[in-house]
Amino acid sequence: MRAWRIKAWGMVMLALAAGCAEEQAEVSHPPVDEAMSALVAASPETELARVGEVSLGEPELAIFWEAHPELDRQEAMDALIEETLLWQEAQRRGLHQTPDAMFARKQGLVNAYLEGEIEASHLVDEPGEDFVAILQKNADFPRGYRSSHLVIVVPRMLPGDEKFAAERRRELREERFEQARAWILASAERLDAAPTLDALIAEAARLNEEVLPSGYQAVVNAHMRFARPTEGDVSQRLPEGWIQVVPEFSRAADALANEDELGTLSDPVRSPVGWHLLKVDEVLDGRPAEPQEVERFAAHALTREARAQAYTEALSTLLDGARVEMRPERLQDEVPGQ
Repeated sequence: MRAWRIKAWGMVMLALAAGCAEEQAEVSHPPVDEAMSALVAASPETELARVGEVSLGEPELAIFWEAHPELDRQEAMDALIEETLLWQEAQRRGLHQTPDAMFARKQGLVNAYLEGEIEASHLVDEPGEDFVAILQKNADFPRGYRSSHLVIVVPRMLPGDEKFAAERRRELREERFEQARAWILASAERLDAAPTLDALIAEAARLNEEVLPSGYQAVVNAHMRFARPTEGDVSQRLPEGWIQVVPEFSRAADALANEDELGTLSDPVRSPVGWHLLKVDEVLDGRPAEPQEVERFAAHALTREARAQAYTEALSTLLDGARVEMRPERLQDEVPGQ
């Protein structure tokens, strides 16, 4: 079943937003049945398809297709026909009178208001050069390393630890780190000064099969790409395929790359995860991000900020002119849907 079908019932009810039937003070809307009748009777200028008594035209297809860009035009038309069949059956069964349908119609009105009054009038196409320049400086791909490593993962807890107080659990974990340190030192002695990736994998297998007790694990991560520690916070500008590593790991890689030849195995490095033996396979130079991408991101960021500000101002204006009466004694502290 296509993904769009999962949302079909909710989207059907959004189509009824123009006929909101809730009774509110000094507000009059067409009843739901009248809204449904109007929807059925609507006749587009150019009919693309007819489903029962409902005529489907270019506007209906355009709206549906925009919500499902993964479909081609014919697929969108087929999906729209199927959705029309669904909402007709929903109407036949009286489901358009349910609270969920009423809520969906209200939500449709909210979406229509936001799109027409907020989104359409607050769109930034050309961000200022100064703002783009600031983003460019912070968007360039960082300098980094490609590295492989063997790590003995030290368990945070083992069965039975839960019966001890927190202080004793910390002591046990420290004892396990010391035990793992002896194992990683032995592995460092067994490996060459510049071991191959296959040698690291073989050593991890030996540790898991012959040395490590239950709860510990030796793992090899190959060809990881990460930023140098001097690059600062790069969480928002990591190239695809790069990862963030613990500071202890990146600092060790930095020292290794500056002091030894590529491929040289490090001394054991402790991190919150366990004990590592790592080697730097490649030094990766930084490179500037594509200017077009930076400009596109800048426009998106400014548009989002402008719309958020406009939404806040519009809502504040509406609240100032509205009559809202709260009845806290009728509110109940319940879980939604129960």
